[in-house]
Amino acid sequence: SGMPCEWLGGTPLHSWCWPGVALIAGIAVLPASVAIAALRDRPFARAGHLTAGLTLVGWICLQVAVIGLVSWMQPFMFAVGLLIAALGAAQLRSVRGPVEVST
Repeated sequence: SGMPCEWLGGTPLHSWCWPGVALIAGIAVLPASVAIAALRDRPFARAGHLTAGLTLVGWICLQVAVIGLVSWMQPFMFAVGLLIAALGAAQLRSVRGPVEVST
């Protein structure tokens, strides 16, 4: 993988296999599925954008917590995740209308 196994010190992991599987599932398959759903105009794609963005943000937070800040790509991808989540939330809000709070 090109990632030093020393970065996994202090974790229950001994290789990058399971983090790689999680990365493929959450950060590759999920957004690709949402993109395909959006192209097919499926209603769940709106919530999927928010979910995909928050998943990326969560992945980066977990990654930094486990291995530390080791690359400029971590804050960049965190910002991309926030942008995707914000755009997904805005799209959901525009479809559902403003949230009304009763007092």
